[in-house]
Amino acid sequence: MEQNKKVIMNDKEMYKYYDELAKSNECVFGEFSETTKVSYNINAYNASKRFDNLNILYKPQESAEMLCMVDNVLMIFHKYFNEIPNLSYLLASNYTDIEVEMFLDYKEDGLPGRQRDHYIHQFRNAFMGLKLLEEFKFFDNIKENLEKNDSFYKLYFSLAEKESEENIKEIVYKTYFIAALFHDIGYPLSFFMKSAKKIHEYTPFYKMINSNIKASFVDVSALLLDSLLFKVVDVKNIEERYNSNDHGCLSAISFLMHFYHSGTIHSLNPKDKNIIQWAAVAIFNHTNIYKKIGTRMLFAQDPISYLLRICDDLQEWNRFSILMEETSNYLLCPKCNEIISKTDDKKIYQCGCKDDHEKSLEYEKITTIENKKLNYINLCDNMYIDETDKGVCIKIDYNIYKQMQLLINDFTSVNYRKKDLEDVEKLLLFQDGLMEIKIERFLSNSIFELSEKAIECAEINIAKTKKIDPKEKELVRAKLKNAKVEIIELRGKIENIKSNGKSEGIENYKLFTETYKDDYPLEYTKIMKKYAEELLPYLYKLNRTMQEMDSMLNQS
Repeated sequence: MEQNKKVIMNDKEMYKYYDELAKSNECVFGEFSETTKVSYNINAYNASKRFDNLNILYKPQESAEMLCMVDNVLMIFHKYFNEIPNLSYLLASNYTDIEVEMFLDYKEDGLPGRQRDHYIHQFRNAFMGLKLLEEFKFFDNIKENLEKNDSFYKLYFSLAEKESEENIKEIVYKTYFIAALFHDIGYPLSFFMKSAKKIHEYTPFYKMINSNIKASFVDVSALLLDSLLFKVVDVKNIEERYNSNDHGCLSAISFLMHFYHSGTIHSLNPKDKNIIQWAAVAIFNHTNIYKKIGTRMLFAQDPISYLLRICDDLQEWNRFSILMEETSNYLLCPKCNEIISKTDDKKIYQCGCKDDHEKSLEYEKITTIENKKLNYINLCDNMYIDETDKGVCIKIDYNIYKQMQLLINDFTSVNYRKKDLEDVEKLLLFQDGLMEIKIERFLSNSIFELSEKAIECAEINIAKTKKIDPKEKELVRAKLKNAKVEIIELRGKIENIKSNGKSEGIENYKLFTETYKDDYPLEYTKIMKKYAEELLPYLYKLNRTMQEMDSMLNQS
């Protein structure tokens, strides 16, 4: 019996995928043509400066891998997009220079902007969508949709019966790839417009700079009026979003202007011109907001826009935001198993250890320079796409230990992501002509839910050890014993916290522990952060043991 496919989604697999595409002479984009209009030389795009910029946000090894990936994508353009000149200039821009500033953006009310990475995210989106097209049934669904429905896309691309499947596949794959790689190129522009507004409100600069820093919509529309975007989307809608600096609109218009302003669009062959046009529509649509009740994006109306939207909303692995605050590193005392934490006197740190006179041991802070720390908030290292009988299940592997730690940094942030995923689930339901797509994940801001889930996962791993060879089992026996002890300790700590909560006189404690298992009101956040800190060392030790066991089991 044939097993269902399972694809892992992470940066390691992505780098490997782009490397293989760059080295091939035939792939999903067609065949490599020796006649090329596209020059290829990554050094022409100031690779050393790009590397330095990436190093601001990433570790040197990560920066090197990302730059190699960009190099591979430039080679893919060189081989398979050789009739579309200047496409590579959009890719190898100074986006990363601006993104550093974007991460530190704060809202007008002083709250963090919760800005997530967007440059590398575009490559991850492209990878995820290509995998869905190539290894699952998404391309088949799109092809059937184009053949069945008399949509404007079918007419626009002249996808008649005489068209070969290879030609349709090339158009679909190339359109999605380009749309995904450039769907957020307008983010720096949106950020710039927001910053410009602040500068204009800054009194000393009053009347010193021109307020007309953005081209008027009249000028833009005059140039792009014959584009597909301006034919299928209401012009008033485009104008409204352009004036509000919606990044999807700015991305689509910037993308089109790259080809229209220079006149390049008119020199493209019909197929490549259509690819550019459809990609621009998908880029615009990825930030659509459906205000009317009962309206949403439909796969049958525009499958490329739909694929881009769900990949954009679901791409979670290694996608981080930056939070600037005073939180320090947590240090675990090996003797008392407690965190060495600050006291009311912020220069004194304590754990649970006592001296010979039963007095708490104290650690004195000797640094005098005050600092705030940039915390990289990333809860997911891997995603998985599993084939099911009816379609696919997309599993987002959110790290339980990181979720507990996040409760101390930013207690409410999980709720934002939970709501986003719930909205995506609604978007996936009852889509005509599309396979069933389900999302599996575990996200919570309940210390009890997280602890119980950690115990559940640990017990599943412990059960796996019964299936390995008895000789190899000796390798994990000590870790197995540690895990069982740590589970008992964690459960004991949970009961201790519940008992302390009652003794501290928390009102409606039953309501607190049961009704609000997964979404605590804000008035409970302070006490929950305190308890999260107490649970953190127990969860850390269990998490560490599970990782060591997994490593041993994978080697056996």
